[in-house]
Formats: sequence, C-alpha cells, structure tokens
Amino acid sequence: MPSQQSIVAPAGYVPQFAISFGEGEAIGVSRDRPLPIQSRTRVAESVVERVAREGSQATNTYFKGDNSGTSYSVGQALGVYTPPPGRSTWIEAITICSTRDVTIWIQRLDAQLNANAAGPALQAVMVGPTFGATTVVPVNGFLREGESLSYVLRTAVPQNAGADFSFFCGMQGRLVSNDFFHEAPRTMLVLGDSISTTTIGGGNAYGGDFFHAHLATSLRSEGKDIRRIVKGDGGWRARHGATAMRRGSLNVGELDLLLVMLGTNDTSISEFTDNLAALVQWKKNQYPATPMVLLAPAPRLDAAEATYLVPLRAAADGLVTQLADPLVHLVDCGNAFAANSANLPDNVHPSAAAHVAIANHVRSALLANGVWQAL
Repeated sequence: MPSQQSIVAPAGYVPQFAISFGEGEAIGVSRDRPLPIQSRTRVAESVVERVAREGSQATNTYFKGDNSGTSYSVGQALGVYTPPPGRSTWIEAITICSTRDVTIWIQRLDAQLNANAAGPALQAVMVGPTFGATTVVPVNGFLREGESLSYVLRTAVPQNAGADFSFFCGMQGRLVSNDFFHEAPRTMLVLGDSISTTTIGGGNAYGGDFFHAHLATSLRSEGKDIRRIVKGDGGWRARHGATAMRRGSLNVGELDLLLVMLGTNDTSISEFTDNLAALVQWKKNQYPATPMVLLAPAPRLDAAEATYLVPLRAAADGLVTQLADPLVHLVDCGNAFAANSANLPDNVHPSAAAHVAIANHVRSALLANGVWQAL
C-alpha cells in the first residue's frame, strides 16, 4: 500500500484552481485515494469552465447530404437541431462546408413561444469553394430547451446525378442541465441513460417532466433548494458511467446527493455489477459524506425485462446488501408504476405520468431511510 501524505494549506493561502482548502485543513492523499474535489466553498469560475465541468458531449449535432438524388429549394432546411428535454446546449462553434457556392441562413427560433409570428434570429453565411473550404461561425452561447437551430438554404440547387452539391452542417457543443442557470446551496448529480437524460415516452414532454426534476421541485418546496447536474446519454450502460468516472467527468465539485439509474440497456450481469461497484468505490473516495442512491431500472414491456432487468435488479440489491454502507442505498424502480402501454408507450421509456410515479416512489424510499430529511 502506498504511504499516505498529509497536505495542509498554509495560513492565508488560497490555491489558484478549482479546489479551495480551509486554513489548516488536512486531507489524506494516496494513489488509491486521490485528492477529493469536494470543497467547503464554491469558487469563482468562468462559464466555459463550468460548462466543461458540468456538461456532457452533445451528440447527433451534424447533417450532411448531396443533390445526387434530390433537388433543394430556397427556404429548405438542410438540418434542424434541438436540445433534448431538460437540457441546454452550449455551442462552441458551427461549421458549414459546401462543394457549391450557396447562401445559408443559420436560424434560431423557439416556435412554441413565437406567438406573434415574428421573424427568427438568423445569421446569413456564404459557403462554397469561393469562400474557402470551410466556414466556421464562432458562437459560444446557449441554445435553450425548446429552441431550434436550423440551416436554411437560400440558393436553389437542382438535382444532379453527378452530385455537384455536397454539404455538411455541424457544431461542437456540450449539454448541461437546465439547472445550470440556477444557483442553490445543494447539488444533485444524476447519472443515467435516456430515461434520465433524453427521452420521455409519449412525446410532448418538457425537462420538468423527468423524475429527478420532480424530486428537485419537491425538495425546493420544503425549503431545501437544490440544483441538478445531469450526466449520461441514450444507450448508456453501467460501463459508460464507469468510463465517465475514470475520465474524471463525474467530478463536479460540491455534491449533496448522487442518483444513479443505469441498467436499462445492460445485457451482462457481471459487467453491470462490476461497473456499479466501481462507481460506488469512486463515490466513497471522492464524496465520502455524500449519500448515493442506486435506482434499479424501471420496467420494460419487451423481452429484456425478464431476460436482463429482473436479474439486474437482484444483482444490484445483492451488491448493496453486501456493501452494508449506510450511505449507499438501493431503490427498486421496477415496481414504481404499472408496466403497461400507457406508462410505457414505446415499451422502454416511461411516460410523463410514470416519471411522476418514479419520483414519488424514490421520495418515499428516501424518507424511509432518512436521506431526504438529512438534505
């Protein structure tokens, strides 16, 4: 075992990075127990730094095509991007390429809030060989939930089997929770797959319909103001969460509650439990005083329920029982709501009503084990 070394901050010294030690505060550090990033006070940081710490890589952000099989008319959208529910996208830059000289409007609009048919915010760019191989438009701004970013062609292009028009429109960005814009004395980290991050069954949903948004609202109604950091993406398995942990992207600063809902997409019991155990160990090292709640996955209506999810839930229960850690809790969401087509319109993703049921189920469990009261 490596020897432990004690780090003590000299009186009056404030480190010039995102960790702040109180005067005389000592923290044991070793290779097996890395420096905790939990700080006593929130430190000043730029928007870019905070986006890097709290955000996740935005995906499905590019569009491409050519005119080999179709023509393009003036006003036709080459692609439209919208952030997933409950998230905002920090756009670093937009890149547009074209093999033909054309004009494209970069159009930004929130159609649901455009009550008076006002024109959208837009920026016209000319792209093509005459203007350079690639047109880069710096943005460094947010696209909020409900807003769309469209690439609207303003030059007619006829069909040509030889494809004399090929285009690419894309952007670099990171997704943050809508709570990015909310300051609170408490922080909740939510780690999950599409059920927690991108998709609510039945459509026409808002970010406030996710189960963790309901939990945050309930805590705030009791005077326990909290903000959420949401990590993960559709299709994630437990190994993706563990990989994100090993790369440091779960080190978010001060943390008061950790919710992990993974397993919906897992197909290996051993891989699931191994990676879940790794996440638990990380929590114990980095956030030793923070409660961790493992949410065994919600039900599905397809064959994966009996084949994978039932044994996965049992494995998660066995892991938590074996750990016997008073700060690591299991809440089985497999019985949070009735498994029917109304609650699971696409067989996998809970509806908005089912998310309310999940929130109530989790809240009741956290009240029973005392986690809720301690926040």
